[in-house]
Amino acid sequence: MAPSSSSARTEKPVARLYAIDWLRVSVMGVVYLFHVLRIFDTDPSSAIKNAQTSVLASVYTFFANQWQMAAFFLLAGASTRFSLRSRTARHYLGERVNRLLVPLVFGSVVLVPWYAYLSALNRGSFRGSWLAYLPLHFPRIWLIIKTTPEYHHGMAVLFAVSWHLWFLGYLFVFSAAALPLLSRGLEGPRSLLVQRLAAFSVRPWGLALLGAPIVVIRMALNARFPAYLDWSDALAWFAVFLFGWLLLADPRFLSAVQAQAGAWLVAGCAGFASLLATHLGGYLQRWLDQPAYTWDYLLFQFLCGVHTWAWLIGITGMTLRRLNFTNPWLDYAGEAVLPFYIIHYVVILTIASFVVQCRVAIFWKFLVIGSTSFVVTSAIYELMVRRNPLLRTLLGMKPVRPKSLP
Repeated sequence: MAPSSSSARTEKPVARLYAIDWLRVSVMGVVYLFHVLRIFDTDPSSAIKNAQTSVLASVYTFFANQWQMAAFFLLAGASTRFSLRSRTARHYLGERVNRLLVPLVFGSVVLVPWYAYLSALNRGSFRGSWLAYLPLHFPRIWLIIKTTPEYHHGMAVLFAVSWHLWFLGYLFVFSAAALPLLSRGLEGPRSLLVQRLAAFSVRPWGLALLGAPIVVIRMALNARFPAYLDWSDALAWFAVFLFGWLLLADPRFLSAVQAQAGAWLVAGCAGFASLLATHLGGYLQRWLDQPAYTWDYLLFQFLCGVHTWAWLIGITGMTLRRLNFTNPWLDYAGEAVLPFYIIHYVVILTIASFVVQCRVAIFWKFLVIGSTSFVVTSAIYELMVRRNPLLRTLLGMKPVRPKSLP
């Protein structure tokens, strides 16, 4: 009989996978660079935009956007597997509230209005002081929600309300929605299914079967829900979250990921080269502008799904091979990932709002914004957040343990 949701977990503990921590820190670096380069890419939708743009910046942001948030969801699913080994479902859900909903609300109310103000100044849609803008912020958000069709269904509305903090809201919903399934033990038919999937995964390219749901979801839903964060993205990410949990359900999954990492990296490179070729051929922009259930658009979604899956498996496998160890730096950086994620964007936008006005080459602007924002964000975390119980709570960190900080 499956254990009650209120009973303590009794599964046999497993050794910590430090590769998961290394990967989480590394993906945070990818996201950080993404947000810096969004200022310079050719997509006009970024919050702060430099007058001159860069094709190289666009290549990186397009590449990273194919898999970076999926990687965060995969890691969150794996962490859920660890967490539920030692927590009841009720305790786990309470922890998710503290670590996800509290910083989501705090950031949406305190940080996002400042983002929107800087963006309005940069775009020329507002002129005036911060205090003059503040009463206008929430009515503006409401107007955006009313006039944007993709915000009328699903969770994409979180992007309008919370900007980059949408990830926290999605992760909370995924965690809560999957809890009835993931909090139960692997007994009976569930155990047999996992064993069969694990046995199949160790075959050459066997992990393709586990990535199939992502491809199917994109092909089935993206033409109908093409907007970023809409149902196509949300359900594909939910599938990745579940795979992250499954990854630790049987040792053969990890073995397969490590063994097949090189092949999947080659597939990822080939996939990205194919996407670049579609751009050079003039197809990519047409597909992005005119989604439809046509054979070529469905082929595009197939390619995007395989590309995402290939990089997830390739990068995860290589990290498991090379970085499954710990050191003091990883302990420090691992704890800092969530507050760094919440804080870094406000620092980048604040510094960028001044730097983009300077008449210097893009490279120097990128260097100043990237390096200065990293230093300032790190300093804020170390000097203001790390030892402050209130800010730790508001930014989703666990309470500080006595004598655990220097």
